[in-house]
Amino acid sequence: MTNSPLPMNVESIELLVRQTIAKRLHIDVNKVQLDTNFHDLNLDSLDLAELFFLLEDQLKKQINVNQTSNLQTVNDVVMLVMTKQ
Repeated sequence: MTNSPLPMNVESIELLVRQTIAKRLHIDVNKVQLDTNFHDLNLDSLDLAELFFLLEDQLKKQINVNQTSNLQTVNDVVMLVMTKQ
């Protein structure tokens, strides 16, 4: 028997990603929507790297950094996380 976490549904992942970004940037989670662009949030490459480390830790899944370079929106992150389940 493995000790891996149960798969999350898309709504749970959306909320987790939005909350993680909001917490990282010290902003209200309502300012982070699925169509929000990283540029609009002033997320730089260091912020994004830290975001992915936080998500990896919370999800207990590894995210390949090579797959993150083309991501532009919150929804892009949600879709990438969904593929890791």
